[in-house]
Amino acid sequence: YKHNNNQLGVFQIYKTVEYCLSIKINFLDLGVSHLPNSNNPLDPKLDLIDFKEQCGAVGVVRQTYKKMFK
Repeated sequence: YKHNNNQLGVFQIYKTVEYCLSIKINFLDLGVSHLPNSNNPLDPKLDLIDFKEQCGAVGVVRQTYKKMFK
């Protein structure tokens, strides 16, 4: 608990980006930013999106389709 305010998530992202740059990787996928347990599982998780943007991430919008079979 003594490390709660140390922004360890930001440190983890920083070290990951640093490693990727050292081996010449140009893209890092930080995963999806949605709420899988909500009524609509594609609802955006705004605090996670905000965190990723603070780390310099940019978003890609994807479209999804749902087909109902009877």
